[in-house]
Amino acid sequence: MDGEHDTQKTAAAGAGLMAPARDGALVVRSPGWLLLTGGLRLFGGMIIMAAAVAPGLGGGTPGRVALGLASAAVVVLAVRTFLEGVYVEADGVLVRNVFRSWRLRWDEIEDVAPRRRSLLVWLTLSGGERIPLCGWGWPSPAGRERMASLLRAARPGQGMAG
Repeated sequence: MDGEHDTQKTAAAGAGLMAPARDGALVVRSPGWLLLTGGLRLFGGMIIMAAAVAPGLGGGTPGRVALGLASAAVVVLAVRTFLEGVYVEADGVLVRNVFRSWRLRWDEIEDVAPRRRSLLVWLTLSGGERIPLCGWGWPSPAGRERMASLLRAARPGQGMAG
């Protein structure tokens, strides 16, 4: 790896945006976004669970079961939220969103950039398909661009357009 790439990785790691994963891949994500969305989902699941076990709420056994199932679903969403991110590997990336994951080779990725009217950063594939990087929500356009530039810099070789 070249010196500029290492410097960008070091700066990103210091900002909490990149971290090594268990399997040796590099994980790029927005910790603030994950804490906010995952924390809210987890909190929502706990509130629903509290309603399920509270006396007088839930409308009897069927209502309590429904609330318990809803609570479990929200907690699963919260756990999936905490796993969101882009796992950068030598041969490509693994994009983990709440409901779906993609494993992509570097040659399949044409560009990575924030969209104008979105809080997300998007991958554009060679075929034109766009994939949202849900763990990358950032309130400011400058922050989204910084996140996109980190992924561009992580690509081996010549880098990406954008």
